[in-house]
Amino acid sequence: MAQHPDIVEYKDISVNGIDVRSTETQLIEAFGPPISITSPNYECGGLSEAWNDIDVTLYRWEGIEFHMVDGIVEVGTIDFTKANPKIKTKQLTFDKSTTLDELQKAFPNSFQIWKERNRKYGSKILSVWPSEFSDSEFHIIIEKGNIVTFTLYHPC
Repeated sequence: MAQHPDIVEYKDISVNGIDVRSTETQLIEAFGPPISITSPNYECGGLSEAWNDIDVTLYRWEGIEFHMVDGIVEVGTIDFTKANPKIKTKQLTFDKSTTLDELQKAFPNSFQIWKERNRKYGSKILSVWPSEFSDSEFHIIIEKGNIVTFTLYHPC
């Protein structure tokens, strides 16, 4: 089994053209007026104001969430059961129609880890890391052979 998941750096990921260099205006132009804009109060983790001296704003659309963290856009969650944007990485551009074969080719280490955990425990989470030594992970949730969610996970 592979030791570590594959790496997809923050700077190398975009959703419908929105990446860490995008502005709030570009975010809203790409997805339209958000359903809500809030200042979330996370109790712990990388987006917690109690843990870090940061300003976090959550932008929410049907099936799509982004955080603006000290002026930097960060993907939150993409729910492919409600929306179908294109997520682009160096390895693969994917959406809800992407196949397991395509995921395996793009993220071979992560796929092998997921496959083994799925076999043993029924795991639905295929993880890729934003850097080699990161507590955070990008989670690609797979159910019945289909991608249903993409999310940036920050542990507490």
